[in-house]
Amino acid sequence: MKTAVIHLEPHDDLISIQDKLSWSKAPRIILIWPAKGKVLRNRLEMVLMGRYSQKLGAQIGLVTQNQEVVNHASDVGISVFKSSTTANQQTWKRVRRKKRIIDITRRKFNEIFKQFSDHRLAAVKKEPEWSRVISFSLAWVSFFALIFFLLPGATVDLDLSSYRQSTQFTLSASPDDKYANIPGKVPAGSIRVEVEGKDYSTTTGSVIVPNEYAKGLVRVVNISPSPVTIPENTILITENNPSIRYKTLSATFLAPGQKQAINLSIQAILPGLSGNLAPNQVFSIEGIIGVDLLVSNTEPIMGGSESVQKAPSVLDVGQLKNRLLNNLAQTALVEAEHKLTKDQMLIKPSIKLINTMNEKQQPENGQPGNQLFLELHVEFEVWFVQLKDIKQTAKVTLDASLKEGAIADPESVGVLFTKDPIIKDGVALWEVEVNRNYYDPINREMIASSIAGKSISEASNLLNSSNKLISPPKITLYPSWWPRLPFWPLRIYIEPGN
Repeated sequence: MKTAVIHLEPHDDLISIQDKLSWSKAPRIILIWPAKGKVLRNRLEMVLMGRYSQKLGAQIGLVTQNQEVVNHASDVGISVFKSSTTANQQTWKRVRRKKRIIDITRRKFNEIFKQFSDHRLAAVKKEPEWSRVISFSLAWVSFFALIFFLLPGATVDLDLSSYRQSTQFTLSASPDDKYANIPGKVPAGSIRVEVEGKDYSTTTGSVIVPNEYAKGLVRVVNISPSPVTIPENTILITENNPSIRYKTLSATFLAPGQKQAINLSIQAILPGLSGNLAPNQVFSIEGIIGVDLLVSNTEPIMGGSESVQKAPSVLDVGQLKNRLLNNLAQTALVEAEHKLTKDQMLIKPSIKLINTMNEKQQPENGQPGNQLFLELHVEFEVWFVQLKDIKQTAKVTLDASLKEGAIADPESVGVLFTKDPIIKDGVALWEVEVNRNYYDPINREMIASSIAGKSISEASNLLNSSNKLISPPKITLYPSWWPRLPFWPLRIYIEPGN
């Protein structure tokens, strides 16, 4: 069974705790008691809290070491646990109301009832016949009189002239606000949405790309008394800085002696202009054979080339990513709206990127390509508010300026957003105009007393002459066949409105 955990603050009272309970939708609620503060230290408040949880259809349990709270909770029938973990493992009590039991045995009751019946029968036999008739008649008269006063009822709907109350203020919403009973503030919830998409653009940058390999001949002299074989792909390195690496294109055999020199074809390891080399440069050979050979080039090594090709620039990548994120944000807003109910409203400017799960770019930065492709898988978060919370804070704001004694119509509250919301310092802000109908004060008791016992037409004429009505009053009697309004004013209900 789902269990909600609520941590109480030292300053919480019965009303704030009830508010926290009403926000929770779990069938079981654990209240973590604060170490300090006087929260529900008397038995009455504990009883009221238990009844409120019954009204919500939820079970509550307490986590506390305060013996006074434990005693009150035990009297009421509320479970107390040492920790929230224990609460999820043990059986919970049901809040109970103690019943008063009248400890009278059936035998004793029968004896008392028999004595009363015998006494009453003897008294009735002694009464004369006319006295019993009068008593019986009076009983029936009292019964019908009681019905005459209590049975009929009436509802009177007065179509009073109404006035429009309106005011403008700045409405703020934030996840940090928890309640809607503060003027101008409402709590905001959040929802997360994952979306993914692709986009592409034409590249505007450029990159230098090596094309051909530099090639040439080197003169190799054997200075050792032994023959030397140079394998194919032997690496030669220039001694200048930075060094350039080349490889031999074929295997070669050298006899011993300095007069035994040959020309050997080589090619740069890397393509491009970097492999081109001026004549008369000295080379070293990688490997053990390098100590027996002298290598130099008598002719320049040439043929290395490069070209300029289109490639993605930093600006290309940034613009494409921003465009794709903006499109994905709009998609996320649409999906978020589908997840909300009709009583919830999205705060679109609050949307923000909170996670990038996957990002693929082709070609990578520094690589040639005429088009740039980008794929993103991201997660957005966006806020929303409850429309009932907005109407509640509108009511609180309007109540502050309602003239004394006036009757407000709670069903007529209207909210107009005069400007789109903005996000400032982590808070959503709107300029709003709120309005509602209200009526001049009326004295319900006096009106009910003035029409008590009258017919519908008499009451209607009296109400029309003594009140500012837009249309005749609507009087509903129950039972419907009853000819007049009740004689008892408390059975007449006055409902102002239109």
